[in-house]
Amino acid sequence: RTDGATFSVSVINLLKAIIGSGILAFPYCFAQVGLVPALILLVGGALLQAYTADLLVQCVQIMRDKDDLNGSVSFKSLAENSLPGEHGKMVIEAIVGVFTLGCSISYLVVMGDLMPQIAEDAISLFGFKESKESLSIIWEERSGAEKAWIIFLSVCIGFPLCCLKSVKSLQFTSMLGNVGIGAIVVILILYATNTIDAHPDPTTEPLEMFAMTASGLRVFSIFIFGFSCNQSLPGIITEMKDSSYRTVRAMVNVSLAITALVYLLIGSTGYMVYGSLVNADLLQSLPLGLVASLARLAIVLNVIGSFPLYQHSTRSSFSLILYQHGPDSLGDYEYYAL
Repeated sequence: RTDGATFSVSVINLLKAIIGSGILAFPYCFAQVGLVPALILLVGGALLQAYTADLLVQCVQIMRDKDDLNGSVSFKSLAENSLPGEHGKMVIEAIVGVFTLGCSISYLVVMGDLMPQIAEDAISLFGFKESKESLSIIWEERSGAEKAWIIFLSVCIGFPLCCLKSVKSLQFTSMLGNVGIGAIVVILILYATNTIDAHPDPTTEPLEMFAMTASGLRVFSIFIFGFSCNQSLPGIITEMKDSSYRTVRAMVNVSLAITALVYLLIGSTGYMVYGSLVNADLLQSLPLGLVASLARLAIVLNVIGSFPLYQHSTRSSFSLILYQHGPDSLGDYEYYAL
């Protein structure tokens, strides 16, 4: 394709499909198993995902060579060649659609949970304390601040982004989300190097190389599912300018390697600062103030970047279920209604 997404844009979009708000749990995961097992689990999770992604990429390449698909591949078209009967194909597409829809909804909940605290901090930092009570709708839980933010973000930000018709068009939001990830990494490195004060709960205890706790087994799934990206791969591959097997495999491997590095930096630095006392939600361990507010804002930016990518997959799945063809073939009314 001459108008498709470049290699770098595809990597950026896949990174956003992989990395979500779950990055906040990695310092806790490191504390539960120790540095060495955490590193082994990270590498193992990345290799397992690389293997399953390679199988999926091979399937996509085989299907794309078929003229009747015009280069476009979905989980439904893959199922048509592997599962008997029409119902099996629809079940696969429904599973993908429900999964990505659930992820999208969870991201709205995360944003609704974080924005009231960001708003409250902003009111205090920018000298609007005298107007704080009159602005309770945007920061006070009992005034419905979470619901207000969820409605505002879904209508004013989420819906316009979901209306974009190609993954390539989402490169800006993906980049915005990756900036949020970078900000979290920088903040934790500054804490770990004592450049900024990690008060109130910095640790002085030595880091454990092997520290398997009673909760250690429970965090194994976070290491594995932290690399999940198969639900977004067919759409990203379809829109790539160079979708040869070698290029696609390189794109996936680069994305997984960057993801593993990000998880390693966040997990190790967060564990280095707070030790075994680190909260399962890293934001709960950060001190109150400007830096913590910036960290919350960085997570919101990260989630905003992920939301439309998951919605793109959701729309594709439900379009195939309801209309028997992809969203690109829908009229404007059906497309925006979906």
